[in-house]
Amino acid sequence: MLHSIQALRILSAIWVVLYHARDNAVLAPASGLWHTFISFGYLGVDVFFVISGFIMAMNTAERPAGARQAVRFFAIRCARIYSGWWPVFLLCLLLYGTTGQLQGKDLFGSFWLYQFNFNVLVLPVTWTLTCELYFYVIVSLSLLLPRGWRPSVLWVFFAAIVVANVWWVAHDRYSAEQFERSNFGMYLFLSPLCLEFLLGYLLQRQQQRLRLPVPVLASFTLISAAGLYCYAIRMALKPSGLSGFFHSPERALLAGLLASGLLCLFLRLEKWLPYRLSLWGGDISYMVYLLHLPTLWLFERFVAPALPQGMPSSLAMALALAMTLGLSTLLHLAAERPAYRWFKSLS
Repeated sequence: MLHSIQALRILSAIWVVLYHARDNAVLAPASGLWHTFISFGYLGVDVFFVISGFIMAMNTAERPAGARQAVRFFAIRCARIYSGWWPVFLLCLLLYGTTGQLQGKDLFGSFWLYQFNFNVLVLPVTWTLTCELYFYVIVSLSLLLPRGWRPSVLWVFFAAIVVANVWWVAHDRYSAEQFERSNFGMYLFLSPLCLEFLLGYLLQRQQQRLRLPVPVLASFTLISAAGLYCYAIRMALKPSGLSGFFHSPERALLAGLLASGLLCLFLRLEKWLPYRLSLWGGDISYMVYLLHLPTLWLFERFVAPALPQGMPSSLAMALALAMTLGLSTLLHLAAERPAYRWFKSLS
């Protein structure tokens, strides 16, 4: 595993943590550059999607075609998802079971990750895991094809998503007024966010041609970030802004370009990144993503009331982040890693 990718993983996870922490009165920073930066923390998800596509391409590049390979690949990827999620699911049941927060939640759908409705998920962020599982299905099916055909078929899938979303945008299907007409194809099967997975996948296949100088990659990333910022501030005026469903096509395009630039840049900067720290961060990044909302809930309920009055929000934020990283490391070592190794041994 490239430790540059691991470094980008943990930084993206931390960005998401900061984004959700800003909703807490104790942790919320004052207005300024830092506040602006963390208000875009939902983009950490887009970076995850591009990274996931890149890694899937790495893992399948030399795999021979065949049903056995496809099934084994999908089983291992499912093991990776559920070995981290199920321990956190059980923890959520313990934490929220006596508070009434589980009332109206779809426990079965949340457990198996086929539920996509934020309002009934035990942990709202797990909608991204449903997207991950769907992409694993796509990549697994591609393993039924000869190696030389796989990128071409995924390019066709890429084009189909683009065409479908151009039609939906042209017919204003992403407007709030037509929200009731939205369907599962728009949410998942032909979701614009699938393009981010495919970008990562196709990027890995073309990475030798894209080994551009660091200044060029840095410039591309900065221009992408500036374009995304300007659009989000000035033009993403539908409900929830660029982070919401109504701006999914624009988000996939703008955030996909930004995430791709970041990934290429980190790959070029690998020798400058701390090796062991990056590997540790990458190993716990999935658990950080899953655990951060329960941890922030614990922080707000038990830690925040004990903090000194007038404590700077930056220090409180650092404490909450350290708590998240610590608990994530413990659960990764005690549950996620052993469970994944056991599941993997079965396949």
